[in-house]
Amino acid sequence: MDAKQFRQYIVKPTLIYLGDPRLNMENLLVGTACHESAGLKYVHQLGAGPALGLFQIEPATHKDQWDNYLAYRPHYHDLIYRLSSIRYLENGMPDDSELIGNIPYALSIAWCKYHRAPEAIPDAENFYGLANYWKRHYNTAGGAGTVDEWVSHYPH
Repeated sequence: MDAKQFRQYIVKPTLIYLGDPRLNMENLLVGTACHESAGLKYVHQLGAGPALGLFQIEPATHKDQWDNYLAYRPHYHDLIYRLSSIRYLENGMPDDSELIGNIPYALSIAWCKYHRAPEAIPDAENFYGLANYWKRHYNTAGGAGTVDEWVSHYPH
């Protein structure tokens, strides 16, 4: 997928829908997807890993967003629920398959992960700052990804 079209036709409209059209959030999500999916290429983690979609969200992380974040934020819960299709788990949470085939939905779950982080997102043009934010709040210290890799995958 072309990164410019991804930004224009998926990221920007979804962030507007969520009420969060900040450029720094846009750049953070574009960079995250480009890094996690090797240039918007993979929708399932290579090897035996469980991560799904362009944002490589693990099912446990998906469930955590619903159980520990969206369950306490009815406005966002309803907005994101409306982005999902008709496949639901018994507990009312959208099925993990949404992370693969429904890019705006997957983006909204990645947005939740960042939105609940306690610190402010760096400036939009501070790519190393955004990469460090990704590392702390998305990939985590134990994750295999590096800040330099994130920056190198960002579509400048």
